[in-house]
Amino acid sequence: MQGQLGDCWFLCAVSSLAERPALIERLFTVDKANDQGVYKVRICKGGIWREVIIDDYVPCFPSAGPIFSRNNQNELWVILLEKAYAKLHGGYKTLSGGIPS
Repeated sequence: MQGQLGDCWFLCAVSSLAERPALIERLFTVDKANDQGVYKVRICKGGIWREVIIDDYVPCFPSAGPIFSRNNQNELWVILLEKAYAKLHGGYKTLSGGIPS
């Protein structure tokens, strides 16, 4: 679910990934939440695959959940993928407005 970021174009692309779980698994080197809260995500930018290291700290409203994308169930992958994509592109604000392609 989209939060306050305005990255529906990104979430549209992510939703197409959700139809192919094997592709999602290839993006993450760790497939379960871990005690260290550190994840490595593979993202292709400009035709080059890059590894982005992120933590599991997510910007949240006090007592109200994530500010940006939100998961529907007990899944963390969308929030982590959005964070890694934002990091690779210079921050969350850079994701506001775009096209899925």
